Amino acid sequence: DSPPLQRQNGRLQACDPCRIRKVSCDHTLPVCGRCMRQNRRKECNYTTSGSRPRRLARHMSRSSSTAIQATDTDQTVPCTSSSYTPLPSLPRVSNSLTACQQHIRTVTDPGSGYLGSLSHSTVYEEARNRLSTLHSLPVFSPPLSDETKKASYNSSSVLLSSSIRDRWLTVLRSLPRPSSCTIRLLTTPNNSGGWVRVAAHQIIKSLDTIFGDSLGITRTDAQLQKIAEVLTENTLKRLSEDNSDANSWIEGFTNHNLRWESIGLLFIFRKNGLLELTSDGSYEEISLDISRTCLELCIELSRMFSSGSSLLLFLLSRKTIMESGIMGYASLSAWRRHADTVALLTFLGIYTDPQQVTSQPNFCQENRKQLAAFIFLMDQTFVMFTGRPPLLNYRFMFMPLPLDIDDGDFFADEAAVTRSFNGLDTNGWNTHGGIYSVSFIRARTICAFIRAELVEVALSKAANISTTALLDIKSRQILAMKQIPSPLIYNPQESINPKIPAYHILAQLLVQLDHLQNIFILERLLQRQDMLDEGDLLVTSFEMVSLTLTFWSHKDRLIEARNDFEWL
Repeated sequence: DSPPLQRQNGRLQACDPCRIRKVSCDHTLPVCGRCMRQNRRKECNYTTSGSRPRRLARHMSRSSSTAIQATDTDQTVPCTSSSYTPLPSLPRVSNSLTACQQHIRTVTDPGSGYLGSLSHSTVYEEARNRLSTLHSLPVFSPPLSDETKKASYNSSSVLLSSSIRDRWLTVLRSLPRPSSCTIRLLTTPNNSGGWVRVAAHQIIKSLDTIFGDSLGITRTDAQLQKIAEVLTENTLKRLSEDNSDANSWIEGFTNHNLRWESIGLLFIFRKNGLLELTSDGSYEEISLDISRTCLELCIELSRMFSSGSSLLLFLLSRKTIMESGIMGYASLSAWRRHADTVALLTFLGIYTDPQQVTSQPNFCQENRKQLAAFIFLMDQTFVMFTGRPPLLNYRFMFMPLPLDIDDGDFFADEAAVTRSFNGLDTNGWNTHGGIYSVSFIRARTICAFIRAELVEVALSKAANISTTALLDIKSRQILAMKQIPSPLIYNPQESINPKIPAYHILAQLLVQLDHLQNIFILERLLQRQDMLDEGDLLVTSFEMVSLTLTFWSHKDRLIEARNDFEWL
């Protein structure tokens, strides 16, 4: 092996493609990691400054034949992540991401995620589209096949690396026996959506059918390795994100398509989620520590073997909720998980407007809308608890609100979705008085967007806003509450009505608290403007405290949803 080339200043020489694009190069010989991931092995050359060409021929041809072909020599390139990687005979640091990367090069085509209008690629894309129009030629970029993605993947060597092996062994040994476990998801505004419940039951059934014998009381490492190989192979495949109905989307990560994200879905709930049948005939909850650890490990494994998906984004958002409930919103662990969630949201471009006008709602599209709204709402919740700047700027949240359609309708036939769609009002609310998880998210997100404007004023040093502007925001907040359907508006009489479901009352309480929080912030900002205090701030504070006490005075009615409000 030849030593790595060095520049005159002593630094390692970047390969020609990385140097031209002015991106970081890991200097791996004979092919760097970036060129390996983009299947440009033949073009990855290291040249000295004296013999370096001014330009590569045709500036890195993008033809499909160059992108897909790989020689036998290319497939046997050592998968090192750095020219300073220690020899295999030297001891490695176990349980570290560095140790993982020494055995793994990127096993899928991660792409560049979502690239917006200011990205470097947009200029070339626009020029190519114009040229193709002039020449009447279609623009075509052939997708990489699954076989090409897996060309450098060897399941045995990757999964047997010490740090990765510890991960999947911990997860698979912690799984309850699928033949004797069940999912008990209590109906609350946070998880009353139908797809999570259906998917969780289907995952357990799939595990029992396919791996039942290997997931019994006694489990050998060899049995678990075979399961890990199947899960990893499936995680390498891109998860479909354009399904019109929920059943076909769930089919993509259940049955013989089980992935690491599927396993993580079983550990997303703090309590009242995964239950295992004990010897005395009763069901026992999975330990919170086990759920917390296994969810984290499943997310790590999913990120190693995939480029991200809305399902992984959902897991990250639930992990954030779990960490905030256990460690608190102000904790570093909760803040880091939230940052990871926002990073994947923006990477996938789920904050943008899809601009797809269809005659019928699409399940995957509506699911992405719900995710974007929920994560934005969660971001504003972090701001209110910590006083830190938001990670998501409301000015760049272009994803429209999800339609007020129950997830369960997407599991029915097309006619059910059409009926629900036709029954919406002009603002996207259902007109038959239903309260679904999406109804709850819609109402709170409307308040969150107004709160984001207030946060911008409150946290900005250079904020220069007039009293008139603040009063205008206050008027919009009051008007927004008037436009929210009456079933979501808090009514003290309904809290003592046994016919009203508990999760309806909880949804009403939380929506009303969001409204009062916005009014509270507004009143404080108005006082900074030396506006005459007529006692509005005191009245709002009293209403907030009184409403919060309702959670405890009616906790017998809300006992099933205790996990959702105990942070209060």
